[in-house]
Amino acid sequence: ALGAFLAAIFLGESVIATQLRGDVGALKTVFVTLFFSAIGMYIDPWELLATWWQVLVLTALIVALKPTVVALVALIMKLTVRSAVAAGCTMAHVGRFSFVLAQAALDGQIITPETFKLLVSATVATLFLTPYTVAMGRPLGERADRFLRKRGIVKKTLELYGTV
Repeated sequence: ALGAFLAAIFLGESVIATQLRGDVGALKTVFVTLFFSAIGMYIDPWELLATWWQVLVLTALIVALKPTVVALVALIMKLTVRSAVAAGCTMAHVGRFSFVLAQAALDGQIITPETFKLLVSATVATLFLTPYTVAMGRPLGERADRFLRKRGIVKKTLELYGTV
């Protein structure tokens, strides 16, 4: 994995980088398809029906808490309210690496198989919600900025999207 990472860094800056990206594009599609097919095999439809409310609650917690934390960190790092809220919305999903972490926790007997299935189901649900949370980012950021400016909480906005 480290060798592939280093090779990508060096080849990404080379003169043949465009050709490499074109050649690897089809292989990337195959691996992405294989990855999501493998993840789909983890989901048991009958268990999903039995635990739908747990998946719904966990998904709602993830989609509410993760963007809030990301937005607060972005505000601490001096981003504008618009940018912070938009960043939070784009990070509302649980990434694909969480499958690797959940599998490692299952293998190490840190979590139970039921918890693993719940985590996988909630992760897949957040991945399905990603296009919607990303689309909400900019309008929600603009609304939050207007709301806070009207109340005098935010005095000045640095524009990233155009004029005020």
